[in-house]
Amino acid sequence: MAKILCPNKQYTGVSATIAFVNGVGETDKPYLIEWFKKNGYTVEDGGETKRRGRKKPPDDKKPADESPGVDDEVNGEGDDDESDEETENQD
Repeated sequence: MAKILCPNKQYTGVSATIAFVNGVGETDKPYLIEWFKKNGYTVEDGGETKRRGRKKPPDDKKPADESPGVDDEVNGEGDDDESDEETENQD
């Protein structure tokens, strides 16, 4: 049986034919479980917690740290000590 958690933790009443007490209701009907998921309720089903609806849009920002990593230095994209040596030897 799935446990349905209401967004309002203090809600006591009936919603979509499910009785809630202090924001918690239960059902084993798949169509109701899907309805609650789509409408922003948290559903705990067999230890698995699922929440759908009212999602925040994905954050498309790249990480602020763009400094070269170890792989970049190995591939010649980071600091290159050899180029410093060549400059010093040209005098």
